[in-house]
Amino acid sequence: MISEKKLEVLNFNDEFPLNIEAEQTVLGTILIDNELFDEISDLIREDYFYEPVHKKIFTTISNLIHKGLLANPITIKNYFSDNTELKEIGGTEYLIKLTRASTTKNQIKYYAKLLGDLLLRRNLIKISKETLQESSNK
Repeated sequence: MISEKKLEVLNFNDEFPLNIEAEQTVLGTILIDNELFDEISDLIREDYFYEPVHKKIFTTISNLIHKGLLANPITIKNYFSDNTELKEIGGTEYLIKLTRASTTKNQIKYYAKLLGDLLLRRNLIKISKETLQESSNK
């Protein structure tokens, strides 16, 4: 049986692996060139984003593109007019800032895969924490 003292040593750091800049780059690149969404749509999902507002932005972009509509800072700003999370990080100006973080077709694939890898690592950490907690309760 693991003692409480040893259990404390085994506790995981509460920080999860993430890369906000990679999230911004993926979003900004799609906002600049919606055609690149097709290049990565099979590589990435909403839950790949750690930042909640990035999840919402990605979902909005995805919904617009799937409807055949243009997704850029001007067209998506209306979906966030009452969003306090977006207001806290800069509002509509933040959407425009994202476009400055755009990259190339090849690099966006890399960043999309990176976000997938980070999600996998976050999920493994969650599972490990749950397993450790369950095993220490017995």
